[in-house]
Amino acid sequence: MDAGSLNIGAGSLNIDVWSLNMDAWSLNMDALSLNMDVGSWNIDAGSLNMDAGSLNIDAGSLNVDVGSLNIDAGCLIIDAGSLNIDVGSFNIDAGSLNIDDGSLNIDAGSLNIDAGSLNMDAGSLNIDAGSLNIDAGSLNVDAGSFNIDAGSLNIDAGSLNMDAGSLNIDAGSLNVDVGSLNIDAGCLIIDAWSLNMDAGSLNIDAGSLNVDAGSLNVDAGSLTLNIDAGSFLNMDAGSLNIDAGSLNVDVGRLNIDAGSLNIDAGS
Repeated sequence: MDAGSLNIGAGSLNIDVWSLNMDAWSLNMDALSLNMDVGSWNIDAGSLNMDAGSLNIDAGSLNVDVGSLNIDAGCLIIDAGSLNIDVGSFNIDAGSLNIDDGSLNIDAGSLNIDAGSLNMDAGSLNIDAGSLNIDAGSLNVDAGSFNIDAGSLNIDAGSLNMDAGSLNIDAGSLNVDVGSLNIDAGCLIIDAWSLNMDAGSLNIDAGSLNVDAGSLNVDAGSLTLNIDAGSFLNMDAGSLNIDAGSLNVDVGRLNIDAGSLNIDAGS
């Protein structure tokens, strides 16, 4: 289809070993279930809109190039398949994206979470030159891997919650503005990149934050370490800079090895 629209309500569409290509047209899903197995779905300048429906990707691929994928109260599940965003946009509004053994790859595109949720269980989320923006929504990492290479993760009034998973950032940036970053049994590694906090909060509970050659900057925000079951913050050759913010250590440990702790007007 080219420049038209396809509306499916309360039905089902199954893609098995074939391809669906969207160019400048839209597919609207309302209470529809769409299942992809081994097939490919390509969105180029078109849009996929989900309202109360579900899209399940199992071993197939969904590719967004210049187009948009919008989830409003619907659910997208990636199981062993892949979702690739290149220059396009993926918007979650009150809906949910669940990654289970599959992969979500953002290359020069954007993933925006507004009041919705992104849940990772054993899958992977990779950002390369693209951006992930959380506004009042939540990103939950459980046993999965979150990798940022030259891209950015921006948290504004939303939350990033890590439980037993890992967040690895190489040359990218993680910015917390009013939102919160919570590490529970997970691990956040800062290597050659920067974590910037402005009016937000970072809470470590039974997890670990390691600063290696990178920097952690606190500006007007609060970095709180609520240590339970041996959480710690380790610095090796990196720097922790506090400007008007505060660093509170309760029961836990702050270990500095060849790194620096700089406090300017903070506490």
